[in-house]
Amino acid sequence: MKEPMRSEGTRRRRCLERGLRIAAAVGIAAGVLHGPIAAADEPTSRIRGIDVYRTTQLDPRDLVRSYEPMIRDLAKAIDARDEEAVTRLYPQLMGSIVALGDFAYAQLGITTTFADGENLIDVSIELVDPADAAARLSFAPEPTGSIPDPGGLLDAWQEYQDTAFELARTRQIEPTVGECPAHHCIWEFTHPALAPFLSRFDRGAREHHDALVRVLRNDADPRKRANAAFVLAHLDDAEQLVLDLVPSLEDPVGGVRNNVMRVLAAIAERDDDIEIPFAPLAKRIDDPDSACRNKAAELIAALAHRPEYRDDILAAAPGLMRLLRLQKPNNHEPAYEILKTISGADFGPRDYARWEAWIEEARGAQPR
Repeated sequence: MKEPMRSEGTRRRRCLERGLRIAAAVGIAAGVLHGPIAAADEPTSRIRGIDVYRTTQLDPRDLVRSYEPMIRDLAKAIDARDEEAVTRLYPQLMGSIVALGDFAYAQLGITTTFADGENLIDVSIELVDPADAAARLSFAPEPTGSIPDPGGLLDAWQEYQDTAFELARTRQIEPTVGECPAHHCIWEFTHPALAPFLSRFDRGAREHHDALVRVLRNDADPRKRANAAFVLAHLDDAEQLVLDLVPSLEDPVGGVRNNVMRVLAAIAERDDDIEIPFAPLAKRIDDPDSACRNKAAELIAALAHRPEYRDDILAAAPGLMRLLRLQKPNNHEPAYEILKTISGADFGPRDYARWEAWIEEARGAQPR
């Protein structure tokens, strides 16, 4: 959504304020959606990589070199769930970065994964230049409605998610999903504390379908919108579900876009006959939220083997190359898989020149 022109100071202040609003969400996302499960003996943590995406105003290497110590301190605070330290360090870090240029948007994306006995922390400094704002920050207007929770399903989803997380944290369930009885699952429903939710969501998605879609489109509360996307995944009709979800690829809140793409990707992985419109998806490859870029790339990876999507994916290849160059695995790896699938070749994960040459040749241009 394009904003009216403002003074440089106002733009920077609004950018920083937006960053402050998401600081708590960063901590939640790092610990809940992507993070390791806490145990009595906590594994050690280390930063695996820091990316800058994607400004022309600053040298990424200089930016990383200058701010790596502050980023390390913030990552440790998030990893330790130290709310006081997060709320102190985040504005210091982002305020200092924002002051270096004229940015339409700034955010820090932190993802924590557990591998080889340690917590691996990946960081992305997300910056949108004013020249890119119209393309990268053009979302639907903020919804303003207040829609009653249909059948209490959205509160039930939150209860289910919180219960499942606690079970995983205490190692009573695995933090992975085996057989999913819906179009999309975050957790399984096999534990006795979770089992009753399955029939409720299955039944509720049918009985309250229209109201859930109204929440997804029109409710001012982004958590309600995000939860509605996951409850709707319990519909039987995948084609109807795609119609319900695709407009929310333009939702102004990254968490909602993320949930929508998670469900769409699960549908694409299950059924090659379901058509998913590519044009709104292509915009998400350059999303200002690294988690949304990740979900967009994973969704495209699920479509990449289908010949009808090849030309569209080739048209989006410059964006895929930007993701390929990132260190953050959840952006880099799906981009690499997409390129391998549509090319039938493998030039390696970091041979950018050969991938660029193949793309130009495939798009009908002379290779460089």
